[in-house]
Amino acid sequence: MDLLAGLVAEQLTPRQDGGTEGGACRALLGRIKSFIKENLAEPDLTPESIARAHHISVRCPHKLFQGEELTVGRLAQRCRLEKCREELGRGGPSGPGVSVIAERWGFAHPTRFTRAFRTAYGMTPSEWRAAARDADATDCRRD
Repeated sequence: MDLLAGLVAEQLTPRQDGGTEGGACRALLGRIKSFIKENLAEPDLTPESIARAHHISVRCPHKLFQGEELTVGRLAQRCRLEKCREELGRGGPSGPGVSVIAERWGFAHPTRFTRAFRTAYGMTPSEWRAAARDADATDCRRD
C-alpha cells in the first residue's frame, strides 16, 4: 500500500518545469484546500489526518504545497486564526469567551492559540476583541 501511495504521490508532484501531470496535482491540491476549510473545527486536522482522508502518503500533501505560499499545516492554522478573529470581532461583551472560540475552531490548547494569534496579528485575542468593540462603539457614535 505504501508503494502504491508513493507512486501516486510521485505522479501528482509538480514537475521541475512548473507543469503537472494532467492537472491531477492541481485538482488534488484544490480538494485538500477545500477539505481543510471544511474541517477547521477538528482538533486533529494535521497533515497526517489530511493525507489519511485522501488515501495518500503524508509526503504527498507536503510536496503539493511546496509551490504554495503556505505549508499544509500553516494553511490550516491561518484559516483557523481567521475564523477566530472574525468571531472575536463579532462577539460583544456577552459573547463566548476566547478559549471557547479557540476550541470551537480546533485549537486544543488556549495558550498555543494565544501565542499563534499574537504572532499572526500583533495582539492577543482579548486585545483584538477590545479593539473591535471600541471600533464598533466609535462607529455607533458617528451615526
